Amino acid sequence: MRIKFLGTSSAVPTKDRGLPAILVKTMGDSILLDCGEGTQRQMIMAKESIMNIDKVVITHLHGDHFFGLFPLIQTLGILRKGSELTILGPKSLEPLLISIMEGTGSKPGFKVNFIGIERGEILLGNFILEFFEVDHNGFETYGVKVKERDRPCEFDPKKADELGVPVFMRGFLQKGYTVKLPDGRIVNPSDVM
Repeated sequence: MRIKFLGTSSAVPTKDRGLPAILVKTMGDSILLDCGEGTQRQMIMAKESIMNIDKVVITHLHGDHFFGLFPLIQTLGILRKGSELTILGPKSLEPLLISIMEGTGSKPGFKVNFIGIERGEILLGNFILEFFEVDHNGFETYGVKVKERDRPCEFDPKKADELGVPVFMRGFLQKGYTVKLPDGRIVNPSDVM
């Protein structure tokens, strides 16, 4: 599991620190924890692809933790079509999302799934997310413990051969990285394990 702190400032960005956003990557899967204003730029500066974001957790509805979510949805709508985006957050986030998308005429071109956070565990991709309530001045707030699901047994060279994965890319897949083949196809580690 790899963790990148994209933003660690609170309430106000500084010259050296962006608003809250943490990228967690594992086995060709990733999840964004909070999405403060400027998260997209922080991802670019960290050499991380916005295109790989398909899961976002919003811990609470203070602006510094989620005001970057709507621009992210808009950018993903411009850059990719057909994929899905899963957003987990306090239940009051869903009507807010719907209102802003309808109010701005935004149609992202992909399905946005919303899951209201409750105390407990949820399996999502290669992650096990454990949510727990946090006291934040009476504001609905959740902490999240991120665990990696058990990895598949081992690399399967036959599957890699069938997919046409060049030998030099196989080590990246074994280390949990997604690769782009010379013909443009994307291969995830789970495809060859």
